[in-house]
Amino acid sequence: MFQTHLNNIIMKGTKYASMLAQIARTRWRPEIQYLRQLINSIAFPKMDYGTIIWHRPDDYRRSSITFQISKLSSVQRQFMLAITRAFKTTLTPVLTFESGLMPPQQRLASKILTTITRMKSTNRSHPIHYWIRKATSFIRRVPFFQTKL
Repeated sequence: MFQTHLNNIIMKGTKYASMLAQIARTRWRPEIQYLRQLINSIAFPKMDYGTIIWHRPDDYRRSSITFQISKLSSVQRQFMLAITRAFKTTLTPVLTFESGLMPPQQRLASKILTTITRMKSTNRSHPIHYWIRKATSFIRRVPFFQTKL
């Protein structure tokens, strides 16, 4: 459904990762904290823009969600390899720990929770509350059926 948006994110992320790798390979080699700050302040906001619409943090049973997370993880892996200067065969959890970056699923869940908190904490007269009530009233309630098993 949001495949074109995901492809655009992957393209942007790959472009930013190659730029960051060029910065990290320079002679003056910036420290890892400054490279991490570049990623968190420039690359991730550009990549995460609009993901709160299609990402569902607790729904990992669907193949589309796992596909999206694996694509975002592969882009983030390029960032982590660039800032840590690790070998390509280094495991992703090790790179995550060494780089200090949050995994994509946690980063997106945090962004969604921040957005929801921001929307819910606005004044009651704000127009967003009408749309929140409208969206939550259409939540389907699945009836509970007892089986004979």
